[in-house]
Amino acid sequence: MSDEHREATIGFIGRLSPRKNPLGALDAFARVHAEEPACRFVAVGSGAEGEQLARSIAAEGLRSSCRLFPTLPHNEALRLLATFSLLCHPGVIDERARSSGVPYVVLESQASGVPVVWPSKTPERIFTA
Repeated sequence: MSDEHREATIGFIGRLSPRKNPLGALDAFARVHAEEPACRFVAVGSGAEGEQLARSIAAEGLRSSCRLFPTLPHNEALRLLATFSLLCHPGVIDERARSSGVPYVVLESQASGVPVVWPSKTPERIFTA
């Protein structure tokens, strides 16, 4: 990252479940943080992987660089989204998904001018977990 992005905020908004893959978002952040220690991670959501996400943050020594919010009202989530430098959306979209198309959070991010990173292929661990 260039100097102007050294205090970047990487965000995740979604249900904290294997299908949304918040642990994948944290892993991506940890890799960036190793190179750019001033960057921050913000996750918004609630769900089954919430406790594991908090434990992983602590285990990686990232508490001072991460902030977790429970599910927020839509307008508050959009205000927070607008502060992100990047939205990380490693969720699962495939033929077994209950819905298809682009997730709303991705569309809202793009409409807010916030770049989105999401995988072209989903990690196999999601389907075996």
